[in-house]
Amino acid sequence: MLSQPAADGHAPDPAPSQSKASAPSLPQTELALAELALLAADEWLLRPQLTLLWTSSADFKQLASDFRGSIQDTDDAGDALAPQSNRLAVLDALINDKLRYVKNALANQYDEEDDGRPYYPEFGIGKFSGTWQLPKDRVERTKALKKLVAALPKHGLGQQKHGTDFWAPIAKEYAELTSSTAKGKGLRATEVAGKGTLREQVEDVLEALKNLLKANYPNTHQAEKRKFGFLKETY
Repeated sequence: MLSQPAADGHAPDPAPSQSKASAPSLPQTELALAELALLAADEWLLRPQLTLLWTSSADFKQLASDFRGSIQDTDDAGDALAPQSNRLAVLDALINDKLRYVKNALANQYDEEDDGRPYYPEFGIGKFSGTWQLPKDRVERTKALKKLVAALPKHGLGQQKHGTDFWAPIAKEYAELTSSTAKGKGLRATEVAGKGTLREQVEDVLEALKNLLKANYPNTHQAEKRKFGFLKETY
């Protein structure tokens, strides 16, 4: 529908556009937020006259320090998992490649019994995605490797080149790495959750400080905010 001209003959002003989502008022990256929190905490400690009922400048200094430390702790936890994950990937490739020797040995031993396939479950071997192999899930693969090692001597295959001496160390290392990695992931998840909680607390205090400064310094609050580390109106 066409707009009608205004009484003075001029075209009416365009309708106001929809308001855009407000820009974030705090840094979005964890490191930048942590550095801002430390700066703000130090400045707040110099101004005992500025108070919040639910926290103190000293408590916020500790909170900011904890948050900064949690960022490195989480990174370290992730770094610690990398060598274990890489080694498990190497073992997975080795297992997938060498399992054929076990299947070949069973085929030779039980050539009249569908090439030994009826005995596959004893060795932890199943049909996954149309291929006879060990489970891909590492916890299940750990169990399958234990069954494989136990079944080799039972079927007279323990002394072969790819027999017990070959598979037993692999099964042992695989089980240890899988257990260690699972514990490490649990620790990392806990640390990430803890870091998220700290970040929320830091953001709450920083927002409160901005309001506190505006209330106490109505004419100069922008300059005061910069002293606290709030270098931008938005981030």
